[in-house]
Amino acid sequence: KELAASSYILLSPYSLPYTDDKLLPSGNLRELPSAADKADLIIITKCPVRFEEVNMDLWRKKLNIKAHQQLIFSRTQYAQIEFFDYQFREIPDNSEVLAFAGLANNEFFFNEIKTRYKKVKTRNFPDHHSFNKYDIKDLLKSAGANTYFICTEKDFIKLSHPDFDNLIDKSRFCYLPIDLAFSDEEILKNHIRKIVQIETIKD
Repeated sequence: KELAASSYILLSPYSLPYTDDKLLPSGNLRELPSAADKADLIIITKCPVRFEEVNMDLWRKKLNIKAHQQLIFSRTQYAQIEFFDYQFREIPDNSEVLAFAGLANNEFFFNEIKTRYKKVKTRNFPDHHSFNKYDIKDLLKSAGANTYFICTEKDFIKLSHPDFDNLIDKSRFCYLPIDLAFSDEEILKNHIRKIVQIETIKD
């Protein structure tokens, strides 16, 4: 039996929407931009500005939005610092902070840390990096006795392993949780409800 999708949701980054991108290997696209016509919902991700600053009419024309399509924007927003021991505390003012991350692009994370703290050092790790004891020892060696360490939520999950319990001072190691905000959450919620109803009827 041929599989058929109930819906097509297309995600495209604000900095390089699919209409400006190229096919592999010159760009990131696996299909021609015209393939976007089958999408029911288009989400422009990583929006760097406030949603009210987005010119929706301009984007609709740029993407050639069809009558059956809906368009929304999303942006990453960071929450409050969380400590590895899950205890509520704040990093004291003028503390030295060492931010480290293993993302495809660490700069967005590092820039957020720099807006919060004055004394920030950074340490890059490659994307999908598997941390080991030597990494932690090296971080500790490159920092002061009172330095606070901040990583991404993704890397926190990797470091929440018994192998690191004897090395990590959980009162000085923190992570920065992330959340997604949408320009119109109701459009997204209604779209998901529609998909669920379609699948329920099929069953």
